[in-house]
This record gives sequence, structure tokens and C-alpha cells, in this order.
Amino acid sequence: MGRAAYDEIADWYDEIVRTGPQSLHNDFVIPAVLEAAGNIEEWRVCDLACGQGVISRGMAERGASVIGVDISERLLYIARRYELETPLGVTYLLDDAETLGKLAQATFDGVVCSVALMDIQDLGACLDSVARILRPGGWFVFSITHSCFLPPNSPRWTHNEDGTISLKVSRYFEEGFWRSSNPDGVRGKSARTIAPLART
Repeated sequence: MGRAAYDEIADWYDEIVRTGPQSLHNDFVIPAVLEAAGNIEEWRVCDLACGQGVISRGMAERGASVIGVDISERLLYIARRYELETPLGVTYLLDDAETLGKLAQATFDGVVCSVALMDIQDLGACLDSVARILRPGGWFVFSITHSCFLPPNSPRWTHNEDGTISLKVSRYFEEGFWRSSNPDGVRGKSARTIAPLART
């Protein structure tokens, strides 16, 4: 598997999630992902690229049996520490999202992946693995970043004649990989270690 980029920034990342100002992620993404998953009581769910377990704990609180999977040993250490502090029955495994080699075929009712698919190098392999571990009729709920918030192609703010300000994003429909130009953001910090390029 190799060393995960998030290992180097795990404590900083956890601090931002726990104590940072309310954000689009905390206010919108997490509630939307949990709502999209629906009634998951007594369902077996995999939290793919679970990080420090925010979504895992949210699903466990709703009655699901949860296994969180991540490639970052340090984030999993933090997730397990939270589980020890407030036991919810979540199991955390070190595994690669592209293979999910520790998970058996057709064993999950659903898979959730929040704001991580765009950081996975071989998306096709990951989706094949998700399909393999899902039971027939299983579901996959995911969220990803949007290029209106993290535009890769030299975005620029434009002052319009009517006094409004807009962000101009070029080459919007081109697919590919990019590195964040924000040195203080999650992907900017992880890019300084060994992070893969993010997918647009």
C-alpha cells in the first residue's frame, strides 16, 4: 500500500475537523451524506476512506453496523481512539480503497465515501471493489469536491460591471488530475508529502 499522504497531516486534519470554524463540509456535506444513506438501522455499512471516522460514527449512531476503511494508519489510530472514548461498535481496517482486499464479496448493504473519491488514483479499480463488496441491491453514497470550490485551472476572480464578483473557471469540462495551489488547505498540505494528484 505504501505510506499514505494523510499520515503526515493527520493530527492537523483532525484538529481542523474537530475545532475549526463551521464549514461547508460540516454544515452541508456530512448531513447530506448521512441523509442520502437513509434509514440504515441494523444495516451493514462500509465507510470507504473513513479518515478519522466522522461519517463512521454518524452511521453507527443511526444504528448501522459499520466498518471504516482507510489507507492512513495515523487517521485510523485517531478513529480508534475516538471509538475507545465513546464506544459505538465501529471497526476500523487498514486497507486500500482500490482493492478492499480485507473485505469479503457481497457482505455490505451499503458503502459511503465522503469527499475522497477524487483523491483515489485508480477510480475504476475502486468502483469495481465497491461493487464486489456490496450485496445484490446494495447502494453507494458518495460526495466529492466540486470545481466551483476547488478549480484546478488558474481560476480568477472577476469584478463585473454590475458590482458583483464572480469566479471564472476555465476548461471546466476537461477531466484529469491536479494539485491544489492552496498551501494551507488539505490537498496543498498533503501534496507536500506524497499525495496523489486529485481528480477533476
